[in-house]
Amino acid sequence: MQLLGAGGLLYGVPSHPVFAVRGSARVVVGHFLSTILMAGVIIIAILGVNMLAEGDSFESAFPLVLGSAFLLAALYQLCLPWAEKFIARVASSQGHDSTAIVEIYARTIGHILEIETLATVAMDTINGVLEIRRGGLMLLTKENGVGIVQPVGGRGSVPSTPMSFAWDGPFLSHFVREKQLLLQYDIDVLPKFHSLSQEQRQWLAGLQMAVYVPILADELPIGFLAIGPKVSGLPYRANVLKLLQILGGQTVAALTNARLFDDMKKLNAEIQLLNEDMRRSNERLHNMDQVKTDFITIASHELRTPLTQVKGYADILDAMAEDGSLASDDGRLLLSRISRATEQLENVITAMLDVSQIDVDAMSLNLTSIKLDSVLRISLEPLVEVIRQRRLMLTVQGIRDLPPIVGDFQRLVQLAGNLAGNAVKYTPDGGRITIRAQIIEGQDGTDQEVELVFADTGVGIDPRDHELVFDKFFRAYDPKLHSTSSTKFMGAGPGLGLSIVRGIVQAHGGRIWVESPGHDPDRCPGSEFHVILPLKASRPVEGLLPS
Repeated sequence: MQLLGAGGLLYGVPSHPVFAVRGSARVVVGHFLSTILMAGVIIIAILGVNMLAEGDSFESAFPLVLGSAFLLAALYQLCLPWAEKFIARVASSQGHDSTAIVEIYARTIGHILEIETLATVAMDTINGVLEIRRGGLMLLTKENGVGIVQPVGGRGSVPSTPMSFAWDGPFLSHFVREKQLLLQYDIDVLPKFHSLSQEQRQWLAGLQMAVYVPILADELPIGFLAIGPKVSGLPYRANVLKLLQILGGQTVAALTNARLFDDMKKLNAEIQLLNEDMRRSNERLHNMDQVKTDFITIASHELRTPLTQVKGYADILDAMAEDGSLASDDGRLLLSRISRATEQLENVITAMLDVSQIDVDAMSLNLTSIKLDSVLRISLEPLVEVIRQRRLMLTVQGIRDLPPIVGDFQRLVQLAGNLAGNAVKYTPDGGRITIRAQIIEGQDGTDQEVELVFADTGVGIDPRDHELVFDKFFRAYDPKLHSTSSTKFMGAGPGLGLSIVRGIVQAHGGRIWVESPGHDPDRCPGSEFHVILPLKASRPVEGLLPS
């Protein structure tokens, strides 16, 4: 035993692999069983000859010996395949018909275009020959001198986390230079692999593979067949490793085709996304082009109506003054109408100026500590009478419970007034308007924010227009049916209110969006405008609006 141990050490030190005692013992057992089988046939033949020599005459014994010889030969031929399989199973050293295996392997994977399917089929085919515990296909991609190894599955439990290796490092350079497979045992033992990082060594050990077979295209690796240990626990012999190297070469074409197919799928998906983006962009451009056309109609109507009124009333005053029929009551009435028309014209011009400030990032904020209930009360005051006349039910929830926030009082009144007025205009008579307020956690999970929700039971907004409604001059409805009114049902202005609201919200460092199931004047699904404001505005007093 000591002599055998010394011989094993002499073998292991220069060649580095440990002497496979169990495998060698099984080979010896296999040869021993084969020797016993042959010896049994020879012994039977010798006994027959001995009987011939000591027994009957040659003429009488020859037919018996000849018949026995033919019978033994036939039995030997029948038992030989079974005996070889039995001996091979005991010895675990069966040979492989490499040509047949390679042909079957190439035919099996040749038509596969899905990388995951290729990995599964390849490992199942190898398992049918070697009975492995696990195995996987690994893709190798070179980026800026770094090789990224990505497992894509196969047989058994294969981790999917990728790992990066330096292209000139010990792991990848072995395949680039040697173009030969690599044993996990070599990685663990050989000094040249000690320079691998601890993370890389742990990743390789976590795969629990025994052999890495390179898949070479143009003399460079594009992937690996990672083969796990055998179910029997025996090491891979030289003839099996040579077979695996051949199978790695047969995988090149299939893997190349599969990667091209995968790249085409990704490219096709990107093209579809680009087409969808282009479709949305074209639709948006079409809408904006329509907006520009509608703007002429809207602007001419919005500006001409008050100007016509001012001119008409001024002419009446002039005529009445000339003929001396102007009474004080008539004068006051006409002057009030001129004042109202002038105010309407001023509001349109002011809205346009606000939008122009937003476009050039020139809206400034005068920040103070304010209470939102005061903001809401002042913004709703001009709408109280029309809400009563149109029998609208207005509900305000949670506004008194809010702490003070830092913001621009005038701009926030403008914001709340525009959103409340928008709800009034698009809610039919007898409908409901609800304004909710609450404190929520900020997006970063630290600073708190205020959420205001302006909900109505109005005609709703088509989901395709949820972003467009905040664009200036955009109208979700036909401008030809347009009627100038800030409170009349389905009345409309120049289409600047929501654009200004978004600019004010963004100036305070907040967010705004709309939620609505769709537009339906009959069922009136309603809409909700959500406004998020920080308790303290994130913009300085003279800060600019974000683009």
